[in-house]
Amino acid sequence: AVVDGDSSVVALKAQIEECTNIAMDKQRLLCEGRLLQDDQSLGAHGVVEGQTVIVLAARDPPKPEPKPAAAPLPSPFTAPMQPPPQANEQQLLQMVNQALQQAHIPPPAAAPAPA
Repeated sequence: AVVDGDSSVVALKAQIEECTNIAMDKQRLLCEGRLLQDDQSLGAHGVVEGQTVIVLAARDPPKPEPKPAAAPLPSPFTAPMQPPPQANEQQLLQMVNQALQQAHIPPPAAAPAPA
């Protein structure tokens, strides 16, 4: 685009948008390493004929990728209820004795039979 020193930065951005389809609000213009401010003229920034103005185009932030749906957890109200295992006295005594043996504790003396 050809502009003069009295042209505003906004006017240059409008010309760039026409040529490139880069929206004005996505453009950042640099000249001699300085960012050109929209509210000033090119001359106020010291831009002269023959200088190169660099156009940086801002990208939109990446869209988050959808997370895979987690498998639904079973509801306690829909899961089939199973009764706890029934252990008789003999089985319980065996389990206690096995645990005591593994812990190296002597088993208790047998309880007297009820009268």
